[in-house]
Amino acid sequence: MTATCRSPHVVPRPASIGAITASVIVGLVTLSSCSGEPDLAFTPDASPGPAIVDGHIVLDFPRLLASIPWGQPTDDIARFDAVQGGWSYPGAVDEVKAVNPHILIFEATSGCEIEFDPDAPYGSAPVHQIPPEWFLTQVGSTLAEPVDATTTTFVVEKMTATADGQTVQLFAPGDAILIDTETALVLTVDEDAKSLTVQRGYVRPASDHPAGTRVAAHVHSWPGSWTMNISTLAPLGQATTSTEDESYAEYNARVGIALVGSGSFDGLFLDRTDASVAFMLNFPNIRSLDLDQSNTLVTDYAAYEEAWGEGIRVYETALREGLGDDVILYVNRGMANLDLLNGHHHEAFPMADGTTYGGTTWPQVMFGDGGYFTWLNGAREPRFVVIQTYADESIPPPALDTGGLETMQAASDCLDPGYEPDYRLMRFGLTTTLLGDGFFTFDWSTYAQSWRCMFWFDEYDNAGAGRGYLGQPLGDAFQPLADTERRGALLVEDFEDGIAGWGAWADTAEGYGVATAVDTGVSGAGSLRVDTTGWGGVNWRSAVSSPTVDVSGDTQYTVELWAKADAPHRVQLVIQQSEAPWGENASLGWIDVSETWSRHEVTGTTAFADPTANLTLRVGGVEGSLWLDDLTLAEGSDHVWRRDFEGGVVLVNATGDEVTIPLGERFRKIEGSQDPEVNDGSIVTEVTLGPLDGIILLRLSD
Repeated sequence: MTATCRSPHVVPRPASIGAITASVIVGLVTLSSCSGEPDLAFTPDASPGPAIVDGHIVLDFPRLLASIPWGQPTDDIARFDAVQGGWSYPGAVDEVKAVNPHILIFEATSGCEIEFDPDAPYGSAPVHQIPPEWFLTQVGSTLAEPVDATTTTFVVEKMTATADGQTVQLFAPGDAILIDTETALVLTVDEDAKSLTVQRGYVRPASDHPAGTRVAAHVHSWPGSWTMNISTLAPLGQATTSTEDESYAEYNARVGIALVGSGSFDGLFLDRTDASVAFMLNFPNIRSLDLDQSNTLVTDYAAYEEAWGEGIRVYETALREGLGDDVILYVNRGMANLDLLNGHHHEAFPMADGTTYGGTTWPQVMFGDGGYFTWLNGAREPRFVVIQTYADESIPPPALDTGGLETMQAASDCLDPGYEPDYRLMRFGLTTTLLGDGFFTFDWSTYAQSWRCMFWFDEYDNAGAGRGYLGQPLGDAFQPLADTERRGALLVEDFEDGIAGWGAWADTAEGYGVATAVDTGVSGAGSLRVDTTGWGGVNWRSAVSSPTVDVSGDTQYTVELWAKADAPHRVQLVIQQSEAPWGENASLGWIDVSETWSRHEVTGTTAFADPTANLTLRVGGVEGSLWLDDLTLAEGSDHVWRRDFEGGVVLVNATGDEVTIPLGERFRKIEGSQDPEVNDGSIVTEVTLGPLDGIILLRLSD
């Protein structure tokens, strides 16, 4: 083959980027080649056809998504394959589709959150139209004395609630409290007098209330929003726009259906369709949950979790029935209702340490139950699955107002002339996505998405040579090193001979209890059964630990095991000291255990050497029984992956070690300008990748 020769030159991106520094946000394209070099084997189609054919997405790779691109230039938005949310003015969707007729565009809504503005006039926003029955609250009390619309001191019947040895505070300064149709803001709390000093008419107007009226704190986990009770335990109510009683799930589905009908949308993104309600107890401002508004503190959240899941399914069923089969529905961190949904949005993954929010590790997100490949292999067609990596992984504090959020947004430095994104992190996210057929987006943060900064990288279009330059995959991802990175097991337990050496501990002073026994296993006679008692919600207060193991410092370890539970159970795995001060040496992540046997894998890196460490499973989050079997703790990880495409090859090193991967043939690196030490245009027959990194190589014609 004869290569086309050019003199090296630099072509800037379009001027429509505006205030965003072109060399940083969208890059400069370096076009050069040398005489005698072979041509690339694949040329992307300059005029791609429809995105969906016969119910399948047929776009070439990489597939890219822009998330909430408020205010970005239309031409820049249209460069992506898909866009979700952020349609701030009528006609915006049609403008983007006029530039790129094949782009997939999604409206966005929330499954269980509603925004509020305390300065907005009453009745001007949806939050003013919601009946009080639909708000999710914490356990509350009742008024001990009547109040009128101007009273600023509420005397209540009780300030705490106790159950099974666990006591929680019902009110705290800064709480927004629901009292019938009104919301008030708690300024001070006097526990001795059982009184609250409040600001009346906060968001929802003040009114008179008789003694005995329920008073309870709203649940909120995001600035400027309240969490709604989508569970089947929520009382029915009637919005001001409704004519009959219904559940919040039914009402919110009607809202989503109307959103899709308001524009030329291909689907709907469902944010906050959380697979769990009890996880909200991890927020320090959420002290309890009261799904049936009974003011009763529960000690076992299993019934709440079940009712929450049922409500999510009611919501998604109503959306599917109302929108029909052709509209794409996908959720964020949601339940695997694969028969109703087209896909899932894996937010904040991978993070710099390879995990996602909550500590779930790379193998779990990719291959675990409800993970990336669960959705790609089992969701409704056309399957639409997203991985979203963030430059800034921080989360705003869940304040009632948005001041903290706005401060973080203003401090975002991605617009600074000297800002340079983490190219390794971007590559790791993009190449992880390319192991399957998903869409990738790299955004500034969960609180700024693409509207703050819209990134474009050399890997997105082969440094300007053309979108879709990888073409179609030639097969599934595979492991080119064939387990060579796993360096021997420190612990192998099938529990066929009992559970000797395994210990259990519980914080009995706080009402927790734990017991262990031998029971039937997944593939034999033995398993370790763990029975937890006491108030659930804090995992570390009950734990089981392995016999001691000798671990090295700054070393990656992998745990594989099978597990099941009598109710959904979230378990944290750590390597920790077996004696005082009982320090945590490595966090291995969390596993979500279901009611059927399933395999789990977690990884983590130790901070220091310890010849007498324990593998510890923290199990105090839920009461009930948990079974463990076929458990292995080994040094290293075998998560090195390759996937071949028409136009190149994708390599991923998800381990904590540097690895060298032989390629078996020649490939060319992308010749880019953003990270030239990696994308230097050279021809290679092997590649060395650092920990948690990836690379795209180009296929040659000869």
